[in-house]
Formats: sequence, C-alpha cells, structure tokens
Amino acid sequence: MATSAAVLLLEVPIFVDMAMHPVREIRPVAVVGSVSYTLAHPTALRPLSALRALVTACDFILMRPWTFEWMGPLLAVCALVTTFRVRRDAMLAGVTVGPLAAAVFGFAFWQAAYEHYWFLVIAPSAALTIVLALTAWPSMRPFIAAAMLLVVVWAQPWRTIDGRTMVRLPEYGPLATGSLAIRRHATELRHLDVEFPLPPSAVPEFLYETLGGRIDDNALFSATIRRTGEVIFTPVPSMAQSGPTN
Repeated sequence: MATSAAVLLLEVPIFVDMAMHPVREIRPVAVVGSVSYTLAHPTALRPLSALRALVTACDFILMRPWTFEWMGPLLAVCALVTTFRVRRDAMLAGVTVGPLAAAVFGFAFWQAAYEHYWFLVIAPSAALTIVLALTAWPSMRPFIAAAMLLVVVWAQPWRTIDGRTMVRLPEYGPLATGSLAIRRHATELRHLDVEFPLPPSAVPEFLYETLGGRIDDNALFSATIRRTGEVIFTPVPSMAQSGPTN
C-alpha cells in the first residue's frame, strides 16, 4: 500500500500536465513505434543486442573510470548462482535477477541505439546479483564482504573525480535562460532553435515545453536562443497570410 501511494504521488505532475494540456501528445512515440515494428517483424527482435547493452552499461556505471573486460561472463555466472540462491524468495528475486531479465526482454523490442543512462535504475540490481553470487558460500562471506567494502571505499576518490567530467552541459545555462525568456513572452512557437551545438540526444524545445510552452505549426513566431541566452523572435506568416505561391 505504501509503495502504491508513493508511485501515485510521483505521478501527480504528469496527471496535472495532462489536465492542463488535454490535446498534447503524451504517448512515448519512439517506444510505441519500436514495439509496433518488432511485433510486425518478429525477426527484428534484438535480445542479444539488449543483453550486450545491459552488460556494457553495467560495466560503464559500476566500474568507471575503469573497465572490466569479463563483465559479461561475470554477470552471466552471477545471475545463474543468484537465481538458484533466491529461487524461493520472490522479493529478493524481484530486486536482483528479475529486473535484469525484464530489461533484456523489454529492450529487445527497441530498434534504435541504446544509451548507458537508461540502465541506471538496473545497475543496483546487477550489483546485488553479483554480491549475492559472490557471497553464496557461508564460510567465505566475511572475507568477501570485507574485500568488496575495501575496494568500494578505495575506488570512491577516482570515481568522484571522474564523475565531475561526465555529462557536462555548459549549454544548459543559455538554454534555460532563453527558454524562460521565451515562455514569459510567448505561450506557443512555430519552431525553437539555438545558435550553439547541443548533444545529439538534447531537444531544444524540451525546457520550453516543460515550462508550459507549446510548439504549434500555426504559431505566428519562431525563436532562436543565442549562446548568451538572448532570444531572437522571428515572425512567421501563416499559410492563410502568405497565400499561394507560383
């Protein structure tokens, strides 16, 4: 009951947004498209690709700034040992091998590239799976637990230093400043562009739409955000105003 209440509470913002913007598209279009395509073309199912993505993501998340070449075999063996160990404990299986299997199954339907950060919520399950497997022998548990604790503590300074170099987005400042300025002056835009490069996965309109703005093909203005955060508005005549072209 407490878990259900927490989940519902976390979903309140999306419910409010749906009520405020009833006509906005809220379906995960890319996900629905991948699943639909895979169901229509069963040979496009990608379980091995999903498994490789899970392994490389766990290696990136758990081992960075280093890498472990044998993460795949280690995770496979540990998953087998842990599955046997938790075979009578549904709760423990649900936080260890269960999420790993579900991730491989779900991402097997995905038809585009995989991103490491998608597996952030799965990495703790991978870590627990490895720990349960390595501590399967009672007589060795104290020694293995002490060794793993020492390794984790020893690695923290390097992981902290490396973490400060990851996923830096200095463009977020002007993007946020510009999006706020646009939202104060316009509730809808035909198009939003920026004069500086963004990472491939970044969407310029995301912050503006999060603030309540809307991208509409019938809007009368487009906007461009400069590197300084300054915004340039450009009038865009509607089709009715522009008339037919020869």
